[in-house]
Amino acid sequence: MFSRIGIDTKVEVMPWSVYSGKYSDGEYSLFLGSWGVNTGEVSNPALALVAARNADKGTGRYNGGGIDVPAINELLDQATSTLDEEAREPLLQKVSAATFNDVWLLPMHYENVVMGAKNGIEFKPRGDKYTLAYEVHKAGE
Repeated sequence: MFSRIGIDTKVEVMPWSVYSGKYSDGEYSLFLGSWGVNTGEVSNPALALVAARNADKGTGRYNGGGIDVPAINELLDQATSTLDEEAREPLLQKVSAATFNDVWLLPMHYENVVMGAKNGIEFKPRGDKYTLAYEVHKAGE
């Protein structure tokens, strides 16, 4: 799609073992990645993808763009140092606004969970995309 708008593009597909080193070293001007959020809130991807790289704190591990925005880092520090949901939510909303309004990340696609179905079987898909066997039941049980 970038080629369609005049951007010279070369797609390189490689195994994670090769890609991750180059990604970590900042060798790409643009990259496509995906991130699943199994916690149900934004701190998980934000700490990994947009927090500054800081080995002592364990943040920014997958911050391939080298983003280091002090305001985002401070909001994340505040949000992750409280267990009070009502205090944390507005802080994480500000992190999301700063991330997407300044185009640090550009969402390009949303993955759907593909499931099979069979009469007599009951399963409610989860938001975290896990399929856990103990959550599959005979219909009506």
